[in-house]
Amino acid sequence: MTSAQLTTDVERLRAEAANRPREEKEQLGQFLTPPDVAELVASLFQPLPLAARVRLLDPGAGIGSLTAAFLKWLIQQENRPASVEIVTVELDDTLTPLLKETLKSCEAVADSLGFPLRTQAIQADFLELCNDEMDLFSSTRALREFTHVIMNPPYRKISSDSLERQLLSKRGIEVSNIYAGFVALATALLSNSGELSAITPRSFCNGTYFKDFRQKFFSSMTLQSAHVFVSRQKAFAQDAVLQENVIFAARKTTARPAYVSIRTSNGPESRKSENLVAYSMVLTPHDREMVIHLPADEHGMGAMAFVTRQPASLQGLGLNVSTGPVVDFRARDFLLDELNKQSVPLLYPGHLSREGIDWPKTGRKPNAIMVAPETTWSLLPTGNYVLTKRFTSKEEKRRIVARVLESDRFPKHRLVGLENHLNYFHSGGKGLDADLAFGLASYLNSTIVDLYFRQFNGHTQVNAGDLRMMRYPEVKELRLLGRAAQEDRASMYDQQRADELVRKIIQTT
Repeated sequence: MTSAQLTTDVERLRAEAANRPREEKEQLGQFLTPPDVAELVASLFQPLPLAARVRLLDPGAGIGSLTAAFLKWLIQQENRPASVEIVTVELDDTLTPLLKETLKSCEAVADSLGFPLRTQAIQADFLELCNDEMDLFSSTRALREFTHVIMNPPYRKISSDSLERQLLSKRGIEVSNIYAGFVALATALLSNSGELSAITPRSFCNGTYFKDFRQKFFSSMTLQSAHVFVSRQKAFAQDAVLQENVIFAARKTTARPAYVSIRTSNGPESRKSENLVAYSMVLTPHDREMVIHLPADEHGMGAMAFVTRQPASLQGLGLNVSTGPVVDFRARDFLLDELNKQSVPLLYPGHLSREGIDWPKTGRKPNAIMVAPETTWSLLPTGNYVLTKRFTSKEEKRRIVARVLESDRFPKHRLVGLENHLNYFHSGGKGLDADLAFGLASYLNSTIVDLYFRQFNGHTQVNAGDLRMMRYPEVKELRLLGRAAQEDRASMYDQQRADELVRKIIQTT
């Protein structure tokens, strides 16, 4: 059997497995890897040294697409391995027979080339397996350690009281999505200088939910390279998955390379470009959040350089950003479609329009909240607040959508309610002066800030923590920007005009 025949056989098996109902696949968090994507994952491994003894782990192996791609990568290596052992783990009993077919095909290819290959397929829950005292994962180093891990782990959220969460907690792993748990466990099974290459959602790159995972991962692993897909739809198109994915490769070592290779393409079959980025730009030294920046080209690097050289932190400006205090399902009894004498305006993300604040608005969401002892704590004094959406639609042109809620927008009211899906910039819980508010909104709406944000934000959430860690111009510059924006209101909502204004004001003062 040839390697080309192996690819054909694996794709046939994947097509057979893909016929199951989508609901079943989503319940397992299972999205099988297409062959072109699998080959990209395998391509991120470093060249083999002389006489290497290769031991590969493929957890959540599916039908073995990644294992087959790894074998093809081995065949292309200049240095022939001294021995190869492949261990696959798969929970789904409907996929295990197909996985074993793939492993037999791999053995046939290896045999035809004189490759010393042994394979093993384990049908088990990888999380449970790592907690059991099995020989494969015993404390004996020779049995426990792998030189390579290749993976497309399942991805779905796991609740705090789930069995998965309990199994991971036993290993000191606290994550909200199962894919991060798989990566953390696989990392622990790597030998020193061992390599991991995985395709996962990009969401782990930032945010508080994955902060603990990032800190523990990079305490023993060093990022080597990454492949970023520009399109959300291409990597798993056959499964209609709308997800921002990244392929990343890391080595178990504390020695950092000077550069990280970051590749980018629209999809797995599209033309690829490569960008060498300083490691200190990908993982900024002394960043307690351990945010991962993946600038794919010179534009991304330029945006990072522009924002990171701004002189002020949000705290240094005397400002803060918080999530809206009104949680609507908890305040349901106090929400109204229209204002009355006992209520004040309530704003949702849907009230942020292209031109500013569109309130009141007919629709599914309320426009007012009653003033009562149960709600007063969650209401803000009217003032100039900069509002941003915490969630944007998947195909939103902007990741950050900022609008100014002006102090005179509701002249008859001393209080206003902001719903929990909004972030708001404030000064000690109160509004900002108008120039500062408009300048801040213009800065956030600029193309260059949006591009900077996309270098590390791999999902549709705009967390207050992400906005808090950004760098900002000085107050004087923001006020100059704000005055110019108030003279030309459209510049605050048009990215190109906002960007021109930001560059003009900030770079010439």
